[in-house]
Amino acid sequence: MRPGRFVPAMFALFLLGVGAPLLAQESAEGLYQAALYQEEVQGNLQRAIDQFGRILVRFPENRTVGAKAQLHIGLCYEKLGQQEAQQAYRRVIADFPEHAVEVAAARERLAGIERSAAERHPQPTFERIEIPTMPRAGGVLSPDGTRLAFVSDGTVWTVPLRGGAVEGLAGEPTRVGNLDDARSYLGGLSWSGDGRWIAVNGEGEIHVLSVDGGETRVVPVPDRGSHAYSYRLSLSPDGGTLAFSALREGQIEGLNETEKRIIYTVPTTGGDPRPVTDMWGRMPAFSPDGRFIAYVSARQPIEGDWGSDLWIVPAQGGTPSKIATSDPGRFRGPVWAPTGDYLAVNHEPGKNNFSRELWIVSTEAERSNSPVVKVPLPGSAWDMPAGWTSDGRIGVFTRTPSDYGAVYTVAAEGGKAGRVSPEGGWPEYLRWSPDGDRLLAHWMPNEGDSVPSGGRSAIVSIPAGGGSVSNIPLAWGREISVGVGFDISPDGERLVFMGGPPPTARPGPEDANIWTAFVDGRALTQLTAAPRYDAFPCWSPDGRWIAFIRLLAEDFDHANVYLMSSAGGEARQLTADVDSVAVGAIAFSPDGKMVAFFSDHAIKAIPVEGGAPRILHQIEGPLPFPELSWSPDGSRMAYTSSRAAGKIRVTSLATGRSVELSTGLPPDMRYMYVAWSPDGRKIAFVASQPERHQFWLISDFLPKEAVR
Repeated sequence: MRPGRFVPAMFALFLLGVGAPLLAQESAEGLYQAALYQEEVQGNLQRAIDQFGRILVRFPENRTVGAKAQLHIGLCYEKLGQQEAQQAYRRVIADFPEHAVEVAAARERLAGIERSAAERHPQPTFERIEIPTMPRAGGVLSPDGTRLAFVSDGTVWTVPLRGGAVEGLAGEPTRVGNLDDARSYLGGLSWSGDGRWIAVNGEGEIHVLSVDGGETRVVPVPDRGSHAYSYRLSLSPDGGTLAFSALREGQIEGLNETEKRIIYTVPTTGGDPRPVTDMWGRMPAFSPDGRFIAYVSARQPIEGDWGSDLWIVPAQGGTPSKIATSDPGRFRGPVWAPTGDYLAVNHEPGKNNFSRELWIVSTEAERSNSPVVKVPLPGSAWDMPAGWTSDGRIGVFTRTPSDYGAVYTVAAEGGKAGRVSPEGGWPEYLRWSPDGDRLLAHWMPNEGDSVPSGGRSAIVSIPAGGGSVSNIPLAWGREISVGVGFDISPDGERLVFMGGPPPTARPGPEDANIWTAFVDGRALTQLTAAPRYDAFPCWSPDGRWIAFIRLLAEDFDHANVYLMSSAGGEARQLTADVDSVAVGAIAFSPDGKMVAFFSDHAIKAIPVEGGAPRILHQIEGPLPFPELSWSPDGSRMAYTSSRAAGKIRVTSLATGRSVELSTGLPPDMRYMYVAWSPDGRKIAFVASQPERHQFWLISDFLPKEAVR
């Protein structure tokens, strides 16, 4: 090339490349051409995005060039494979509606992305299998996915998932073996890979049963602690080795000390357990070829939230490899795909044990950056995943959509109840406003929901005739959580409640005290500070006194009734230990002269001025966390149990006659909490549907390129 031609050529490249942005400072079109050059010639997509973006900032009035620049931002992001492309295209449609060509192009690109995503990530399908003898504690699928093993009343059973002519109905169960101490622990059984053996937990040992009714092996194991999820078992493919988690040698389990558990293996024919990991872990699972063991670990709560990791370690021991992490959240019960290239785990997003998603994670090193596939479950799951079938489906147990309960009202003489509260939470400890227009409740939101204030729990107000929940604005300015029981003062201006720290950990006795505050949050006052659990406070009808129960330090089943001024001061003990006050609600009589409480097989009342308690009514037996409410005229009493979920009974205190309150609700409803209206005409209560278990097979959850 001659020098005369070389110099102009280099100068032209300079204009289009490095020099173009400098010369385009006074022109939106020039800057657009320079950005287009970076996109289409240089292939520098990120620099092109930056330059297209400069047009939108520097020349907002030039909408013609701006529309093209915004469209090309989307094109660049799409070439980079980034999700920001969809947002960029949506901005074309929203911000430049008058530019029909660019809007049409953006709509077409968006539709293409959505079609491609749908092809890559098909919607999972769910097949429900009806199992008439549904196990309440989960089960595990056989290696070929045709049978489910479970424990019921100390007996190990298997049931075919296909029961004959009726689609979706399981067949007749077959008894594998009777073991008085057999325990499932939320699906803690295991099949061997050849389908010949089933391992099941016993007391201090593991039983390995022959599926065909042959020998049963008993394998002693170290102490595994008390937590049910620590009892997940796994049998090697040949049935010769067990993997389990147990406490470290010489360790004693303490509160939240799950880090002391590690993974062990032991021959099923006998021998000493051998540690596989040095780090703590639970829920081991042998790979299909027996070469690896998957397990999960968790990290102690930081600011109230747990973290969790999913690991793989060689079955003979070695260095574990972390393949997935959740922060916050916890993993539960890994199960391997038959090909060994994926693991499925239940994921718990919160502090409780409810799983709402199944996470599918690649196990292959060269695909370690593959995104986690998250499959929403058709209900809440407490149990372990049941396993992976040979044709690529996953079995899961769920519990019917959570119905923690709703508030109802019914005529005090019984009749047809009407629902008062909406969906979205769990109401507890009902109280009527003094004017009878509203009901107050301690409101615990369902997982994924929140109280109106955005917090974890609150005292809320609900119209007595039904309506939306409104939060009582307890703007305390400090971290106080409402605990067991509350009441509203007779003038409707103040609340008394058991209070403690936010529910990030189990409160100690020093944390559970009696507090008062105005309903608008003013004048938050701590009334008690004893190193005991103080709970179930209630206000006297004249507003002068507050009664509450104080649990005995050595016995959480019994307590004593105390009385103190609502303005604060020393608390006076009313009952004695021999009165055996049950842990449950107490209530002043309408005339304020007595406080009623539960005691073993009776409802009793003790004078506030002191003296011996007298029996108001004999009951059939002790009730866990019982609830009671006087009628306004003091002639009757309604009671139930918030834990036993029994029926509501109404007793005439004059005759001792007790009748079940008719509500017209389905016979299997569970009843908790009870409150008589100020005018005596209605009774409010909480009722919930019983929990039901379901079994599902999930298909079509992997991206198409991942299916082999």
